[in-house]
Amino acid sequence: MGRYFEFDYSGAPFELFGPAHLWTVLGMALAIWLIVRAGRGMTETGRRTARWTMAASMAVMEIASHSFWAMGGAWSAQTLLPLHMCGIMTYVSMAALVFDLRRLYPLVYFLGIGGAIQAIITPDAAEYGYPHFRYWEAMFSHGVLVLAGFWVVIVERAFPTMRDLWETFAGLNVYALFVYFVNAGLGSNYLYVNGKPDIASALDLMPDWPYYILVLEAIALGLFLLMYLPFWWRRQYGTAAEPDVSVV
Repeated sequence: MGRYFEFDYSGAPFELFGPAHLWTVLGMALAIWLIVRAGRGMTETGRRTARWTMAASMAVMEIASHSFWAMGGAWSAQTLLPLHMCGIMTYVSMAALVFDLRRLYPLVYFLGIGGAIQAIITPDAAEYGYPHFRYWEAMFSHGVLVLAGFWVVIVERAFPTMRDLWETFAGLNVYALFVYFVNAGLGSNYLYVNGKPDIASALDLMPDWPYYILVLEAIALGLFLLMYLPFWWRRQYGTAAEPDVSVV
């Protein structure tokens, strides 16, 4: 068992879209669906307990992740501060879930799901393949972010508005600008706003810096609009008998 927590792992590396990866994604999708479905029938106390459980799970995985890198002597402020999108959204989501901060729910939905799904499809597990701790940590921590995003809109019924979409998009840009200056001071490259990553990535298919940032902006806005589409459709063609509930 101990070898699955080893820093210098000698097992098989992560295999993108391999059997373990695909089965894990399928299992998480089923679990998210079942949990959200069960949440629709919960009392207010039950929903609060579920929110706290999700937040506690995020906290445990965050502590475990940082502990793993620290014990391996590889923790660095240049790479492991929670400044990437999923990192910062872990803390935003924990606060939103514990204190039921409905003004933060659009961030949990748009940024939490948008960033975490990408990380689930192409996780940064590197040499740590199934069933190493790092594999499960990468998949589970992002899976809880996706669960939280669907939970707040389906169970808590905090339906985002078009205003929420634009405020989230504007906030994302302000945050990216902040991270740019943090990167300049630390010599880091969080969010990859200061340059393309050193490893191969989808950014290699895009123009050079800073022009690929405009492409990422367009992709992010397109994704937000796609995620908003079900709520636009509901407001346009939904039944009048079911009241609309927004976060405003």
